[in-house]
Amino acid sequence: MLLSGFKNRCKNFLDSCGIFLRKSRGMSYGSDLFLDLERLGFPQDGVIFDVGAHRGETAFLLKERYPSARVFSFEPVSANFEHLMRRVAGLEGVRCFHTALGGSDGRALIHLGSDSQTHRIEGRPDGTGGEVGVEEIDLTTLDAVVASERIERISLLKIDAEGYETRIIDGARATLESRLVDWVFVEATLDPSDTIHTPLATLQAQLGGHDLHLVAVYDQVVWDNPLRLAYVNALFRRSASV
Repeated sequence: MLLSGFKNRCKNFLDSCGIFLRKSRGMSYGSDLFLDLERLGFPQDGVIFDVGAHRGETAFLLKERYPSARVFSFEPVSANFEHLMRRVAGLEGVRCFHTALGGSDGRALIHLGSDSQTHRIEGRPDGTGGEVGVEEIDLTTLDAVVASERIERISLLKIDAEGYETRIIDGARATLESRLVDWVFVEATLDPSDTIHTPLATLQAQLGGHDLHLVAVYDQVVWDNPLRLAYVNALFRRSASV
């Protein structure tokens, strides 16, 4: 009885501080990405592709969580890439590539938004500031990188490319057909009116053709007027990955 009262007081105190606390055991899928990966057998020392690395937030977080992992970060926009290089400087096992991944090798124009997270290769940037300029960028394919770097397996392919996801997956056809990717973590929309992000159903069809299936969704973003679920981060897993 005393223990129960103590727990309730602790819970009430944390609630008053705006902190929600719960046991990790029994949490549903979609609550915590790293918890889900851990209980499904994700390796600590695998190869991770961070496509759309922005300013290094994901790479830094991944190396904190998986110190033995090798992280390949891809960011095409010069200003973002400079931030990325500074953010990961000194982190062992992180390689940075000043290029976008897509469906072919070459050059492309990326439309720059006022928010550095909204730059887009296809279509106008999202956000109230709109487009503030364009930049010519290098473009290559995931298949080409896998071949040149002699990558034997990608444990996790993370993609955040503002609607360019299907092109990136097209450029990974040989790698996916060889079943060299175990997990994909990708931004996707569930809103039919969303013209910025890739529909989740499109990704399910494209990745499902390579035996990668939706496991859970995370980081749900809700838009107003009208109130609706807009986009999420979706985790796919190859059925024979463990």
